[in-house]
Amino acid sequence: MKNLGQAVLTLLWRNRPFFRRISVSFAALVRGAVSTALTMLQWLLKIEDSTEIARSAWLRTDLGLRDGPLVTDPQRGWP
Repeated sequence: MKNLGQAVLTLLWRNRPFFRRISVSFAALVRGAVSTALTMLQWLLKIEDSTEIARSAWLRTDLGLRDGPLVTDPQRGWP
């Protein structure tokens, strides 16, 4: 049993670069999964912060306002 443990440790020690690549790939996989989950959660909750920011930027540009207050015309509607 002791020899088997030593053989496994030796095998792991010699293949360290392989296991590093696996851990980097696993970290990238987890990062992608978290990003996808957050995007899905945003979609499910219908959080439209980025859309609102884009709309307000469009209105500011259209109305000639750069840093001034956002003025909206209810009759005009959104783009």
